[in-house]
Amino acid sequence: MKKSLLWPVVLTVALFFLFNQLATSQPIIDQISATIDTANTALTADTTLEAATNNLKLYGWTARESAGTAAVATGILRHGVLSGSNCDAGAIIDFVELEANGDDRQTYAPLGLAVASGLCLDVLSGTIDFNVFTLNK
Repeated sequence: MKKSLLWPVVLTVALFFLFNQLATSQPIIDQISATIDTANTALTADTTLEAATNNLKLYGWTARESAGTAAVATGILRHGVLSGSNCDAGAIIDFVELEANGDDRQTYAPLGLAVASGLCLDVLSGTIDFNVFTLNK
């Protein structure tokens, strides 16, 4: 029986791609050390979620409609911080639309979004509990 020379080539190519992916992937410790900001509850007005910080990255968010009397809640997640009492000028990252007693979430893994100018939630209506998952590295 003749031995095939194809399997060493296939194995070499597979190992090359595996090691290349491991070398360029974000380290697991970075994924674990993301900050969970839990202080943003019952928001009814525009709010700075994260101050401007060099190398800040957004990895995701969660939102929940939290009015005492359930109602629809809407907002816009923006890149930037409050200017006066609103954050209408920041670049739009995502729209948040919650049904009464509803919730939503979004992830930007594995690379995250660069948000060095900070994060702001532009509350358009209702009451929202809003948490962001960020990493400053």
